[in-house]
Amino acid sequence: MSINLEKHKHPQQKREPAHKREFVDIRTGYDKVKWEIEKFMNDPNQKVKMVAPPKERGPPRVKEFNPNIHGSSAGAGSGEFHVYRADKRREMMRQQYMDAQREKEAQEEQFSAKMATLEAQDESKTAKKRAKRQKAKLRKLQARALEEEKQAKAKAKAELAAKAKAAQDKDTEEAEPKSKSAKASASDTNVKGEDAQKQGSDGDETA
Repeated sequence: MSINLEKHKHPQQKREPAHKREFVDIRTGYDKVKWEIEKFMNDPNQKVKMVAPPKERGPPRVKEFNPNIHGSSAGAGSGEFHVYRADKRREMMRQQYMDAQREKEAQEEQFSAKMATLEAQDESKTAKKRAKRQKAKLRKLQARALEEEKQAKAKAKAELAAKAKAAQDKDTEEAEPKSKSAKASASDTNVKGEDAQKQGSDGDETA
């Protein structure tokens, strides 16, 4: 009888029970989207599985023209019934595909016409708003130019007034010494006249 000593030396640890799947009650599309978002936010680093869009069904494998046309009494016999049913199914598939293609083309034409109308309306609105912005911008530029012109005229007027005042001050400064000298000469002549009168009066008294 052999004894497995390794088994006794290293007894197996009890395995933890597997994680039970949580039951999620999904009744509406909102519940499904909410559950998917919560599942993704629990582990944001996980890869997102992108579902490919459904492929468009191609044309059915039927002929464009069905030469086997049966009458109203077709399929009466047991041997021709399956042939009649298969031909009828192919013809119905062909007509359904043609109707679907016709409806799809009509929807595409309607959509393209609607998009062209919306683009024309948007373009007209954009053109009106662009013209309005350009007019407002032009008015602002004209007002700014007029204001700058007024400021330039006021500045030039102020400079002319300053120059005129400076010239006037200079003239007054030059005229003051002349007036002072004239006053001094006038006072000298008055003094001399007074002295001459005094001398004349003194001579008369001595005589």
